[in-house]
Amino acid sequence: MLFALITAPHAVANPTKKIRLAAPIFPPYIFQTNNKWDGVGYHTVNKILNNANITYEIIPVGNYGKALDALIKGKVDGFFPATQNPVRDQHAQFSQPILINRWVWYMPNSEQLTPDMAEFKQQRFVSTPFKSNTHVWLSTHGYKVKGTLEIDNLPNMLLKKRLDAVLISQLVFETSAKNHKIPMHNFKQIVHSEKGFGIYLSKATLKNKPELLKRINQSIVELDNNH
Repeated sequence: MLFALITAPHAVANPTKKIRLAAPIFPPYIFQTNNKWDGVGYHTVNKILNNANITYEIIPVGNYGKALDALIKGKVDGFFPATQNPVRDQHAQFSQPILINRWVWYMPNSEQLTPDMAEFKQQRFVSTPFKSNTHVWLSTHGYKVKGTLEIDNLPNMLLKKRLDAVLISQLVFETSAKNHKIPMHNFKQIVHSEKGFGIYLSKATLKNKPELLKRINQSIVELDNNH
């Protein structure tokens, strides 16, 4: 995490016009409890936007594909928490990173192949959150991929060998495993990469509000420096 997290109200003094941000349910980064938003990603963005005097509304969406589609259609001004990819870059601009997202491979301990082997790509089915950046990466790199919306059930499905492997955010998988009381020693783990989580803002929105991304990035830097 790049700076301390503090819960703050959405409305602030002298705010700019409210912006709409789509967010998929992606615990523990962002989720709802009793109709209230929660999670490390939510609290981080909430603090950033409040510090920048920007009011906002969160629009829940089913997955990252729907978040991007809503942005393209002008239904939202942006979405979060997101990692960067070329398709998203065509339609939106990426903020400074707000959190670090570590992608990790999870496999049964009995697995003899590694993800970089041709045999692994040919013989193993990999599950990952549907339409997420890991889904895009797996698809474009020749893996047999099964996108899923049952993110919280992935550790249990892998433990029961209903899946061959999972590529996912480390915090997401390990939080789900902990919730299901599944010890992590049941899985072989290989770190894939570390990527910055940020906020995507629509290029159409920024055309009308060119200062918006600058204000958000300034807020990120200020809060990071004060940490």
